[in-house]
Amino acid sequence: MKKNFFNKKTALLMVTSILSCILVFFITYNVFIINYYRDYENSLNKIAVSINGANNISPTFDTEKTKTQALKSIAFLIKTQKNLSKLHQVNKYKYVTQDLKIGLNDNILAYKQLILCINNSDDPNLTSSINALDKYRTSCLKNYARINCVKKDFLKIDKFITLIYNSKHYFSEKEALKKYNAVSTSELDEFNSSFPNLVSQFNSIVTNFNSYAENARDKKISYTSALRKVEENESSLNNFEQSLNCLSIPQSKVEIFCALKKTVNDYKSYINSFVPALTYEENSSDTYLSTSEINKLYSDSEYKFSKTEEDLKEFNKLFK
Repeated sequence: MKKNFFNKKTALLMVTSILSCILVFFITYNVFIINYYRDYENSLNKIAVSINGANNISPTFDTEKTKTQALKSIAFLIKTQKNLSKLHQVNKYKYVTQDLKIGLNDNILAYKQLILCINNSDDPNLTSSINALDKYRTSCLKNYARINCVKKDFLKIDKFITLIYNSKHYFSEKEALKKYNAVSTSELDEFNSSFPNLVSQFNSIVTNFNSYAENARDKKISYTSALRKVEENESSLNNFEQSLNCLSIPQSKVEIFCALKKTVNDYKSYINSFVPALTYEENSSDTYLSTSEINKLYSDSEYKFSKTEEDLKEFNKLFK
């Protein structure tokens, strides 16, 4: 009897010891994982601070000052890019890290393209350079916007976006001013013939996308369908802008051309503000958003659309 009792007691102690070891292992493992994720999050936060710092620049375009700022931002972002590449990717933040890498690379390319435009502002192919600049800016914005949907206000690049917008406006005006010098009487006739049609085309493109968001919210259409409608509108705008850029501008029409170009840029800015907001709402579709939260989400795009409408009115005064 004593021997059996001793054996049972020994077995119980062994089982208890094994369970204790397993428990200690799982606790230690979970603490390690939590600390690992926390360290990774801290590293990502440092990356974000660096990106935000590099993009915290003057949005006012000035050829010399902007070039100097852009060079500093490039150097800072390249250093940040190297730090990001050293991070060992974890599944939890796989897509955040991927978007961050792509967005950061496009951020650098946008600054490099901006410097290229400044250095070659008299190049006959400046329009192509401006389009490349816009392509990098758009790609950068989309990738950063996806990250901000997951980690709200993680990346703050408003000044960078405004600088690129102001730069494009400057170069577009410069292009317009260059063109009028070589315009003949026949080209003036061509302008007078083509420009009204382009204006009508642009007026048909300009759309307030609020109804798309409302219909998606009310489940009348899907968010995917709403975003597709915006993308189709943006595609029409890009085709229109290509036609507009091919137009030769007489000296007497520079002011009105620049007024329309400014309105077009405002509308593009509106689209680029609306898409991230609608994307964020789509990703939050399972979460209740109050009216005030929705208003706040779309406040920037609302402002940019009202700016488009104001500039369109000013343009129409000149056009009439």
